[in-house]
Amino acid sequence: MNNVFNANRFTQLFIRHTLVYYKAYLMSFVVLMGVLSLIMGYVFYLNKGNVNPAAQFVYFVTFLFLGGSIFTSTIFVELNDKRRAIPYLMLPASNFEKFLLSWIYSFLIFQLFYIVGFCLIDAMLLGMAKPIPRELEIMPSSGQEPLPYLLAFTAFMLLHAISFFGAVFFRKMHFIRTAFILFGLLMILMVLNGFFLELLIGVDITSAEPFGSLSFMQGDQRLELPSVAIVNMRYYLMCALAFLLWTATYFKLKEQEV
Repeated sequence: MNNVFNANRFTQLFIRHTLVYYKAYLMSFVVLMGVLSLIMGYVFYLNKGNVNPAAQFVYFVTFLFLGGSIFTSTIFVELNDKRRAIPYLMLPASNFEKFLLSWIYSFLIFQLFYIVGFCLIDAMLLGMAKPIPRELEIMPSSGQEPLPYLLAFTAFMLLHAISFFGAVFFRKMHFIRTAFILFGLLMILMVLNGFFLELLIGVDITSAEPFGSLSFMQGDQRLELPSVAIVNMRYYLMCALAFLLWTATYFKLKEQEV
């Protein structure tokens, strides 16, 4: 039998995990959809149903990032308690299978359930706010360019990888500690990015988004230098960092052996 991955063994592990945690997962999902319904319902009520697709997209991304990060940070909950960690580590399954199971639930299954749930809530609110004969302007099918969605899901991939690594790296308060380190690194990156760009081009920079457009003042005129190549590079960078963190999570999980 393969010591790394066996389909039959992984299937049994998946079924066991589902039977043990499906109630907790469903309850968490209902709470997330409940909060989303209350907030979006209140916004729809205040605006008499006139919520454009761009605003719907903001709510979609906000709850995707927040809900996905919190859920992912708890995916290795067995490792937090020694009494539960020993039986978990002694399960007749490889570390890769345990890693893959957690990845599928926190990355693939969560996104699938979230997208379906959001679309249902969005369609319901739009249907209540508008006459039935009118076409529903639901956010995912609003005809917008796919670029915002590509950026959102690529960013979620990186955010998931960070939360995934934090879930196995920290023993307690995974979400808070991971978020604290993430925001700290982002602040350092933004400061250093502007500092090095000013040294490089020798002008005072007004704004410099990492892997984005660059704007600076030349006399009384504000100039902006967008670069399509640099902007597109951020997708590849986020994907590369996500795969790197997923790999680091796997090897960190291997260190947890009994």
